[in-house]
Amino acid sequence: MSRFKNRQKEMNHRISALEQKRDQYYDQSALLENDIDEMNRLLIEKREKIVDWNKKAENVDSYVGFLEKQLLVESLEQLNYSLENFDGSEQDRLLFALRNENDQQFKWYVQKKQQGFFFGGRELLYKIMKEDYEEFCKELEETEE
Repeated sequence: MSRFKNRQKEMNHRISALEQKRDQYYDQSALLENDIDEMNRLLIEKREKIVDWNKKAENVDSYVGFLEKQLLVESLEQLNYSLENFDGSEQDRLLFALRNENDQQFKWYVQKKQQGFFFGGRELLYKIMKEDYEEFCKELEETEE
């Protein structure tokens, strides 16, 4: 019997040790789950901030677009020309010239549009018609002096 009792004690001891080890693993697992829950909460907060910042950026972008359109309309009105004469890519070219404060290029593009040219393509018209553009710039400088 004593052999059986010793074996039983040993088994109980092993079982207790294994249960204790199992509980430690579960505790570690619970800690990691808590960390994951915290990370998820932070992730949600960060995503909400991203959405908020994107909304703010879109609002500012639409206002910038409005101001650019106003700048373009007013600049064209000074040359007695209408925005409706230009398609989207041509308007982008004109805005680019205005944003870079290149009034000569802006005026040249308007003049070329009045002459029936299309300048919204990939190739920049002022580079294709380099001599004409340079001549226009010289004439414009002479008239401004």
